[in-house]
Amino acid sequence: RRYIIDVASNHFNAFLKLQDGGGAIVAFDDGGGGARPARVVYTPLQTGNFRLVATSVSPFATGAFTLTVCED
Repeated sequence: RRYIIDVASNHFNAFLKLQDGGGAIVAFDDGGGGARPARVVYTPLQTGNFRLVATSVSPFATGAFTLTVCED
C-alpha cells in the first residue's frame, strides 16, 4: 500500500520526517518553503512500526497544525 502523509500549518513552515522502526529517516519533506503542506508519499517495502515526526523548519516555531494520513 502507498500512503500520503501531509502536515500543514498557518503558523509555521512545516517539516515532516518518516522514520522506520530503527529510527532511520526513510522519507522527508519541508513543504517547499511554506507554500504547500509538507508531504511524504511512501510505499513501505515491509511491515513494521514507523514514526512520523511533524515539526517546523525554523527553530522554536510553534502553533496549530493538521496531520493527515491517507492510503492511496
